[in-house]
Amino acid sequence: ARRHVKIHGPVSIGINTEDPTVSLAVSGNVKFNNKKFISGLTAPTNGSFIVGDICWNENPTIDSYVGWICISEGSPGIWAPFGSIGRL
Repeated sequence: ARRHVKIHGPVSIGINTEDPTVSLAVSGNVKFNNKKFISGLTAPTNGSFIVGDICWNENPTIDSYVGWICISEGSPGIWAPFGSIGRL
């Protein structure tokens, strides 16, 4: 049976040291509103993804991108870069 849970205050999942500046801290990948949010050095090359899933760039640099977004579902789907990082 499903149970509703109400939490009042900050929540940390898989975090040893809480960050008082955020309401939710999660160590690892998450799924929100049926979309996956993962991180990596490149767009995924394996796994199943749907349109709108996002891979955040773990090493953003000038002339690179904030991350990649899945534009065609599949394993791993088709990914396009987003959030061009310009020069200062």
